[in-house]
Amino acid sequence: MDLKTALVYEGSAVAILHFDPQTGQVLPKGYHSWAFQQAVSAQDVAKRAQEILGNLEVLNGAEYREPEACWVVPLAYQGRIVAELRVSYDGTGIVPDIPATQEMQAYGK
Repeated sequence: MDLKTALVYEGSAVAILHFDPQTGQVLPKGYHSWAFQQAVSAQDVAKRAQEILGNLEVLNGAEYREPEACWVVPLAYQGRIVAELRVSYDGTGIVPDIPATQEMQAYGK
């Protein structure tokens, strides 16, 4: 079971936060829970995501990804990288996460 929420900017998902379906805690980027049942409600996760959003830290550093022609900036919460934000190669805009936006439009609430 995958429990996640999108960070939305100008109507598009720009980053994804993954949550543990048993505890509702945000998971480090790349880590996925192996739970088969959801013990927390979607409303609790939405509330938790709002708290986390206000405490996200943009880390000092970026990685350039040539195939996408963008900079990837890590976002941390309580000392753990929990998401990445893509910034255009010239630094003028945020690059949407197209697969996440499509998933949000298809299944999101």
